Formats: sequence, structure tokens, C-alpha cells
Amino acid sequence: MHLILSSLESLKQKGLINPSGRERKLPLKILGTGELSMKLNFKARAFSTQAKEKLEASGCTLTVLPGRKKWVKPSVAKNQARADEYFAKKRAAAAAEATTSEPAASA
Repeated sequence: MHLILSSLESLKQKGLINPSGRERKLPLKILGTGELSMKLNFKARAFSTQAKEKLEASGCTLTVLPGRKKWVKPSVAKNQARADEYFAKKRAAAAAEATTSEPAASA
């Protein structure tokens, strides 16, 4: 038997979960407690490591849904962009140095 649980809404409709209050706004994360006797398709924002192992072992299909980006203060975003640019230059320089030093080492 192959049952499809396509979304958070379908889980609510089937009565498998009943989020209320703050929980209504939280993303769905599948945890690895309990046992599963049938193949299911899961779509969620996150899976615990134990859940992922158990579900994949039982032949289930897992789909990780994209999450919303976390809001960051503009000043912090600017500093992160600078840091990303700095480290990208460092990686490029290290890669260029590694490629130029390989022929000299083999000669």
C-alpha cells in the first residue's frame, strides 16, 4: 500500500496532527519516534537524522521543502556579504596557488 501525505494541510485534515497557538506558524519537522509499517511520501521542511534513516529504510520518499530565509539586519547582511567576498577571494587565491605549484613539484 502506498499512501501519499502531501502536505501539512493534509496531515491536519486526516487528524494526524493538531497544531495550535504558536505551533501553527512553525514549519513541519518529521521526527524519528515510533515505527512505520507502510510506504509514505513525506514533504516537510526538515527531517531528524533518525527519522530520515528509518523512513528511507522502510522505502518512503522524502522531499525537503524550501524554507523562508531568516530576516537579518541590513548592517549584518552587509558584513556577511563582505565576509563572503573576502573568503571567496581567499579560496580563489589558494586554488590558483595550488595549480601553479603542482607543475613545479612534478618537474
